[in-house]
Amino acid sequence: MQLCIPTWGALPVNEWDDKNAPKLPTMSAADLARFLGSYADRVMTPRGTTATTGVALMEALRPPTRAEKDEESGAFKPALNTDALTALYPVVECEVPDEHPLLKGKWPRHHQRTPDQMLMEEPLSWCRDLTDDECLKPYLVGIDINMAFAAATNSLVVGLGGPTHLTGNPAFDPKLPGSWLVDLSHVDLSRARVAGRSVDGTRLPSPFTPTGEQPTGPAWYATPSVAYAVQLGFDVAPIEAYGVFIVERCGGVRGLGGW
Repeated sequence: MQLCIPTWGALPVNEWDDKNAPKLPTMSAADLARFLGSYADRVMTPRGTTATTGVALMEALRPPTRAEKDEESGAFKPALNTDALTALYPVVECEVPDEHPLLKGKWPRHHQRTPDQMLMEEPLSWCRDLTDDECLKPYLVGIDINMAFAAATNSLVVGLGGPTHLTGNPAFDPKLPGSWLVDLSHVDLSRARVAGRSVDGTRLPSPFTPTGEQPTGPAWYATPSVAYAVQLGFDVAPIEAYGVFIVERCGGVRGLGGW
C-alpha cells in the first residue's frame, strides 16, 4: 500500500499539474482518487514525481537482480543483471554536466563549455519576426507536438553498454548510438533535400543548435541529429565519436497522452 498525502506536497504542481492553473488542490477526494487511479491503471502506482516514477518503471523493466540457482546447494540466490538500470559504465566528458567529478580541475572556474566541449542537445527555443507576406495571412496554424518525444522512441536505438572511443575521423554509422564530434556549419537549409526534392528551409530554425542559429564549427551531436543532416542530403565527416556497440531497439510508448 502506498499513501498519497497532498497536503504534504506529494503532488507538486510542476510535476503533476498545470503550474499556471493548478487543478489538483481544488479536486475533491473522489476526483483525486480517480485521477491517481487512472494513472496507476495506465502506468503504475505513482512514486513521488513523474521522474521518480519513470525510474521505477525502468527498474521494473530491467531489475538490478535476478534469481539464480546455486549448483552446489540447490538454493536460489540473487544475482546481478548485467543490463540492469543500476549497472555502472564509464562516462565521457562531452556527455556529463559541469558539476560532474570527471571535469574537476579541467576548466577554469566559471568556464562556459562550448559546443565542441559538451553535448548541447536540447529542445529548440527559437522565434523570428513574421515577414510582411505572413502578416497578411488570415490564419495561423498551430501544431501540437505534445507526444513528439514519445513518438520518436518507437524507432530509437539505445545503448546497453559502455562507450567506445572512436578516433581518426571515423565513418558515421546511423545505427550506432552515441555522441559525434562533427562540423555541420555547411548545412544550408536553403539547399536541403527531402524525399528527393529541394526544400527551402531558410525561414525555419537550424535543428542543430538549441537556439536555432546556424552552427559555426565542430560540435557534439547525438546520433539522430547527425543522421538527420544526412537525411537532408548533406555529407558529414565526424572528427571523433563515443559509440555504444551493444544496442537494443526501444519499443516506444503508447497510450500515455499528456506525457
